[in-house]
Amino acid sequence: MLIVTSPARSHEIEPSIVDVAVTEDSLTLSIDLSLEAVLAEIDLSQDANTANSKNEVVYDELRQLQPDELEQLFQDNWVNLKDNYHLIINDIRRDLDLIGVEAPVLENLELSRNSTITIAVEIPPQANDFQFGWDASLGLMVLRRPESDGGFAGYVEPGDLSPRLSLTNVEAKSNLRVFIDFIPVGFDHILPKGLDHILFVIGLFLFSARWKPLLWQVSAFTVAHTITLALASLGVVTVSPSIV
Repeated sequence: MLIVTSPARSHEIEPSIVDVAVTEDSLTLSIDLSLEAVLAEIDLSQDANTANSKNEVVYDELRQLQPDELEQLFQDNWVNLKDNYHLIINDIRRDLDLIGVEAPVLENLELSRNSTITIAVEIPPQANDFQFGWDASLGLMVLRRPESDGGFAGYVEPGDLSPRLSLTNVEAKSNLRVFIDFIPVGFDHILPKGLDHILFVIGLFLFSARWKPLLWQVSAFTVAHTITLALASLGVVTVSPSIV
């Protein structure tokens, strides 16, 4: 059955990645996201997989567009979309300018397409800090700031604002601080989001209720999962979603 099943047409949208760059007079955000999901008005806080959205047909139609067509469509709609992006400087919301849109060629329709938009704003005089967030419908984001520019990396939940980040006195986070900050993410990965992991460990327990084999098996699973996650995250290994 698995061999003859046709490849799935659904696409799971990964969290968007927002890279922050701060200069003396401007703040620039480079955002990797799914332009198709944004333009199709898919609520990514509810439907991370487009197959669950009522707008799946529109999403699939947008995926047929060539990069230049998709880029132009997003630019034409920016006037209606920009209110979904919230940049707060010194407790005052600022309007963001769209600087550029880059959509790659989609060679495999089984894979979701991550495009990049660049938005920026001038930093007003005497500005001390900023926060960034967006409408809940745009889903989860990973906000990153280079070590050379203050050093920050963290998740921002849909609809929330990031913590206040300094525009002046920047201090890079230590590796230990980053490690500690991501510990809660690891717990969330298991509870409430890791039911498959829990069922797997229960299966190991039912297979062998003895303590030592169970400890070895769970540890081996953790090490193997960490290795495969790192290989996938770094792009060393890419597996077709249809196989998965």
